[in-house]
Amino acid sequence: MAEEHFMAEFTRHQRTLYGYIRSLCPRLQDADEVFSQTSMALWRKSSQYEPGTNFVAWACRMAEFEVLNYLRTQRRDRLVFDEQLLTTLAHETAEYLAGNDRRAAALRDCLDQLPENHRRMIVTRYESQDPVGRIAESFGRSAASFSVTLHKIRKQLLACIRGRANGETS
Repeated sequence: MAEEHFMAEFTRHQRTLYGYIRSLCPRLQDADEVFSQTSMALWRKSSQYEPGTNFVAWACRMAEFEVLNYLRTQRRDRLVFDEQLLTTLAHETAEYLAGNDRRAAALRDCLDQLPENHRRMIVTRYESQDPVGRIAESFGRSAASFSVTLHKIRKQLLACIRGRANGETS
């Protein structure tokens, strides 16, 4: 059961983890190698992950160690970051990613609070490859009217997300 939970969390967050590693490794092939090493390290230490805690923070911390270890072995490369700089970047990026998770959760909550028609308009606009005019037609609206309504909905979502960030609930 714990292995299934670990795999679900890893699968859900592997793109975020790779992005984190990529932000710390200047070369793509280095990031690929470190991601592979990190994945193996996470699997070996999966029993240490406590379900219900922040998987991204735990995985990023382990990835930071893997990046540092990898870069130590690559010292001959003149593009290697100083360890202090790398540590600073790692912590700032981890904080940013944690903020992304909070903002994404706030967006989901705020979307749930929208009237059904507005939620469908937003979701359709961002999931569809169709031009705005065609989407507007499917809602029985002109492109201009649809765009104005989308603008108002976006402002409402932004206010809701900012409110959640400031600890307000509605």
